[in-house]
Amino acid sequence: MLLNLLFPTALLLLSFLFLFHGLVLLLAPDRYIPALAGNQRTITKRFAGFFLATIIFRLFTVPAVEKIWHLVTDYGPSGEGNVFFGDTNRWGLLTISIGAVLVGYFMVMWPEKWVKELFRLDIEKLQDPAARKLWTLYIQLAGLYCSAFSLVAFVGFVRRLR
Repeated sequence: MLLNLLFPTALLLLSFLFLFHGLVLLLAPDRYIPALAGNQRTITKRFAGFFLATIIFRLFTVPAVEKIWHLVTDYGPSGEGNVFFGDTNRWGLLTISIGAVLVGYFMVMWPEKWVKELFRLDIEKLQDPAARKLWTLYIQLAGLYCSAFSLVAFVGFVRRLR
């Protein structure tokens, strides 16, 4: 079933992206996305990063990994695992796959546009090459996550054609 794998996979990928935010706040708070409230003390940002990374990991990443692991290792009565979206309409799987691969493609090929949009409130932070590379990597990783998820949906579509 689509919901059996779609939500845990999306939760896992989103938790990885939010873990990235927490770790940037913890390790390099001066290179974080500009906030609307203005400058905060570095120790406050580091504490927020530690708290965010810990909570995201414990509440979202670990349960998502456990759920995906059970879905992958649990086999139904037909001998086929229910990893490939179960009874979902095959055209829905194709639509999800095409949409995810397009978003992933645009994120991987043109990350500079996405990074400029992230830092539109404080464009001076983009003058720092380390911050620019860090957030470019973030956008490219998010694009790779979307592309990998599109492969899972496409395999489900191909299996439905048989």
